[in-house]
Amino acid sequence: MASSRINSKGALIALQQEWKVVTQIEAESRQTISFQKYPLSQHYNQENPQSRGMKSIQLQFLKLFILGVVCFDFMLFSGNAQEIKTIHLKRESEKQLKATLNLGAMSLSIRAFNSENIFEFQYSSYDTSILQHDYENRHLSESNNENEIAHLKIAQISKSNEDVFSIGEFLRSGSNSEEIQDLRLSLNDALPINLDMTLGGASADLNLSGLKLKKLALKSGACKTKIYFQKPNSETLESFRVASGASKIVMSGLGNANIENFNYAGGASNAVIDFSGEIMRDLTAKISVGAGSVTVYIPKNSNIIVRYEENFFSSVTLPDDFEPQDNFFTSTNRNTNAHTIDIQLSCGVGTVKVQWK
Repeated sequence: MASSRINSKGALIALQQEWKVVTQIEAESRQTISFQKYPLSQHYNQENPQSRGMKSIQLQFLKLFILGVVCFDFMLFSGNAQEIKTIHLKRESEKQLKATLNLGAMSLSIRAFNSENIFEFQYSSYDTSILQHDYENRHLSESNNENEIAHLKIAQISKSNEDVFSIGEFLRSGSNSEEIQDLRLSLNDALPINLDMTLGGASADLNLSGLKLKKLALKSGACKTKIYFQKPNSETLESFRVASGASKIVMSGLGNANIENFNYAGGASNAVIDFSGEIMRDLTAKISVGAGSVTVYIPKNSNIIVRYEENFFSSVTLPDDFEPQDNFFTSTNRNTNAHTIDIQLSCGVGTVKVQWK
């Protein structure tokens, strides 16, 4: 195994340069090139046919040798790309679940499932050992089994070694990292869940429909994230907090999430916040925008209140039927019998657009 590894990146770069030189010489041998511009070609074309034929064979042999080294290394180490780690754990006496994810560049999907297992996940990567998990089930109070909570932690660790670098790894590093690592997590739909996620450089598809979410927190870096609720959450989502950096995030069906308090803080991000769905309670939504943009979709036949302060550097756009009322804006067609969505905007140099859906 060790023989197919190159002990420095410099050696690999040298191999790449050698390939370019071989390819260039081979190209020069097949066409007439200005001798003044390409002195190497002048010398090469002055050689007799027999010598030129021998050089052509040597060049082909050298190319095959380089290709052989690359293919050999890739076959040895690309096997890791086919590695799949599957973990599941049967539910025992757990009454609640707290799931904490700390992940880097990968493709992530989450869904609810009805199963005897409390959770299960499938992880595929060139090296599945970089994903670690820990599970703990403990009694918070011996006299109250309702407080028995399980804690699932899933984290991606970094394995960096500048002295050992394989050709296969070099080739793979040029591909999309989201395709290299893939995590599919399923959570039991019968347990109240606190979900806390920190994502960096991930592409996340979070179908939270059917989960009994009590708290939800997401911190994301340069991510592309979709969060959606396709049916009502039977648990009160006491807190839904999102903080995003230079990312793109779409949150839809939030009316189904049964949210009590919603908080979004975005930097240089592009966000869509869609409150459509079956709104089951009054909701306070605090939305803070730095240098990014946010589009907020509000459901028709609802009671919407929007609060914000004018800012010279920011831009806030409301539907045409919104008018000022004391210290807030609201629609002239508001349904006062419906649950209230109280939207509180804070905008730096970004833009916010509120529109009906």
